Amino acid sequence: MTFDPLIYRQAEISSIDGHLVSCLSVDEYVQAFEGFETFPIIHNGKQVGGAAMRGFRFHIAVLPECRGMVGRQIVKAINWGLDISNPFIASVNTLNTAVLGLVRRMPNELIYEFGDTQVYLIRREI
Repeated sequence: MTFDPLIYRQAEISSIDGHLVSCLSVDEYVQAFEGFETFPIIHNGKQVGGAAMRGFRFHIAVLPECRGMVGRQIVKAINWGLDISNPFIASVNTLNTAVLGLVRRMPNELIYEFGDTQVYLIRREI
């Protein structure tokens, strides 16, 4: 399935940090994806989010109604990201306890914190 940046944008806008995305027009947002590697997250045959990688920076977003139902797809997306860059950097909002729990179960290094954000260096398990 082809990655749809508009679905990914919808998932990002509905996230804890959605205000960071909502300031971009749709055209600016879609244009920003040029040069990104992307991975669609699928549930019941439809894209419900995705992962994006630019260089060594990784980000995931999932539509709220599908959070908690796409764990295997998220693991696939993380492995896809690690195939591109091992390690990679991921920023996590400290209010997002589900993602923090996942990150903390992986080989990682907390690089820095600012406000409600923690930035991790994520590695593939050895």
